[in-house]
Amino acid sequence: MIFIFPYRLKQLRENLGLTQEELAKQLNLTQSTIAYYENGRKMPTLENAKIIAQMFNTSLDYLLGICNNQIIEKENIIITLYDKLLEDISNLSPKSQQDLEHFIDFLKFRDMQMENSKK
Repeated sequence: MIFIFPYRLKQLRENLGLTQEELAKQLNLTQSTIAYYENGRKMPTLENAKIIAQMFNTSLDYLLGICNNQIIEKENIIITLYDKLLEDISNLSPKSQQDLEHFIDFLKFRDMQMENSKK
C-alpha cells in the first residue's frame, strides 16, 4: 500500500521553503523524524498529524490522501515568505543591504516608467 502522506508533507514543506530541520524545530521534533515521515518509514501520531495539518492550513484528509482539496490561506504563505526575506536580508553584509536597497529603487523606477509608457 502506497501512502500519500510522505509525498504531501514534503510538498507542503518545500512550498513554504522550509528545510526538514526548520520544520522539525517548529514541531518540536528532530530532523530525522521529519525525514522518516517524508520517506514513509514512520507515520506521525494523530496529535502530531493534527499539528502538521494546522501548521500548513490544510486538513488531515488532504494529508492522508482522502481528498485532494488543499486549503491554504494566502496570508500564511505571504507571512512565511516575508519572514524568510527579512531573514535573508538581515544576513547580508551592510554593503549588500545598501546595494539591494538601490536595486529595489531601480525596479520601482523601471516599473513606474513602464506604467507611464502604457498610458
